[in-house]
Amino acid sequence: MYVLESVLKLKSYFVIGASYGTAAKLIKFDKYYNEVFNQDYKKLLKGYEFKSIQFLKKDMFLFAHAYNKKEKNFTISGVKLDRKTGEPMGEMQELANFQLEDKKDDFEFSFTPTPDSTTWMLVGNISTDVRSTIVIQTFDEKLKKKGAASRINLSFAPNTFDLEDVLQTVDGKYLLMGQKFEMVPTGKKNKTTRTFSHYIFTKYDNKGKKEMELPVDMQSKYVTSAKAIYFPNGELLLSGFYSKEPKKKEVNGVYINRINVNSGSVISSAFKEINANMLDQGVDDEDGMDEDDKKARREREKAREKDGGEDGIMKDFIIRGIEFNQQSNTLVILAEISKFREWTSTTSSHSPRWGWTYTTTFTYEFTNSDLIVIKADGQGQVAWINTLPKNQVEMIRKSSSAGGGLSFSSSGVTGFFARGGGMPFYSSFSYLLSGEKLVFLINDHPKNIEVLKLGDKVKTINNFNKSVAFAVSLDLNTAKFSRKLLLSNNDEPVLMPRFAYVVGKEFFLPAMKMKALGKTQFKIGKVAVKSM
Repeated sequence: MYVLESVLKLKSYFVIGASYGTAAKLIKFDKYYNEVFNQDYKKLLKGYEFKSIQFLKKDMFLFAHAYNKKEKNFTISGVKLDRKTGEPMGEMQELANFQLEDKKDDFEFSFTPTPDSTTWMLVGNISTDVRSTIVIQTFDEKLKKKGAASRINLSFAPNTFDLEDVLQTVDGKYLLMGQKFEMVPTGKKNKTTRTFSHYIFTKYDNKGKKEMELPVDMQSKYVTSAKAIYFPNGELLLSGFYSKEPKKKEVNGVYINRINVNSGSVISSAFKEINANMLDQGVDDEDGMDEDDKKARREREKAREKDGGEDGIMKDFIIRGIEFNQQSNTLVILAEISKFREWTSTTSSHSPRWGWTYTTTFTYEFTNSDLIVIKADGQGQVAWINTLPKNQVEMIRKSSSAGGGLSFSSSGVTGFFARGGGMPFYSSFSYLLSGEKLVFLINDHPKNIEVLKLGDKVKTINNFNKSVAFAVSLDLNTAKFSRKLLLSNNDEPVLMPRFAYVVGKEFFLPAMKMKALGKTQFKIGKVAVKSM
């Protein structure tokens, strides 16, 4: 087992601010959780910013990037690592470089294996203020370029498109999926707001030439979210949520479309309506709330009132996974209602010696509520939809005084170029498929042990140091949930289900407890699924 520790480092410090970067440590454990090595890449990463450590089949690689502000040149490099020692097997190798048009070093790129784990795929956002452009380059298992890069010029204004996925077909072409936005006037002078318009799914050849627009919206139903699975036979399974009104903030149902990407024709299309009665039936937080819980709730409510409140079923459905069982020819879609908010507040204090000091507090709120499971047959016809009510609220704060310059970034929450991210730490869930059962691991309020179906009132968990971990089983034949208490997080490092690594019928789970003073506690454990 390998654990990657990303370390924030101070690169330079000035009176008016500071500059920060990231370093990395790789820790390897044997099957008895004994440490095999603890490799610090400080020397290797001198002059670089750490990006990731990833596997391609059985080989392990480290990737990093560097930016020459004077030359406005951004380079991406990589090196193979020895799995037994963690040592680099050679020097950092330059894989790609990009000449930027300004001195900003916020170049967006993704360097990941293709789904079949045979090829590396680099996707870079080389858009400028006047054009939107994506570049794609593939590499073999030795980090050698495979052919020329594909440069795709998108036919719309910059900042009006969010890339969500890039898929490579078996014949070396590319499918781009994302959300198109419009800049709508707000009524205030020279002010506009970015408003969702429609989904885009487009096919390009390996030279970046557009071949066709693949169908997304059908039968007066407009896609608001999507997740795609590409099969080697040229069939694409596209699933997600739709709205009956394209620009409303409301979800009306789930869809499953099967598309032939070679011809662009629709093989089959299925829809299932959902409504508020199929989701959260209410939160019961009055009984047993301590002062910290009440304070957190008041703060959340105040921030939501400032946002203008919420009506209907919002477009906050995030698809966490799609499982296709070839033996039973069934499809299972897993989704979650996930919301993110951020706000700042500033306080001041005065002393005769230092004068006025201003402290800004950054608050990042992650709300992960109802877990939604949809089962369908191989043709995409929905058999049932079931929901496990939950309400996980994680608030992360960071304060900085004038001159500190350090704050969290929300860029890791969503988006193709910033998937995953470090936050939230303790909410959301992990899952594995075992025969005809789905098993989930979640942190929750201990009083939610009897919450198994719609209509059951849930208690919000926002203090995860007082949470418990549940193993929740869903029978795919009966669509019924059951719960089992796994352990208490009280006085222990808190489990981080979202970061679990699943192998067969086992969860490998990290647990962490951060401290304002002192060293952060970190543990690793394993949960084996036998029967529930």
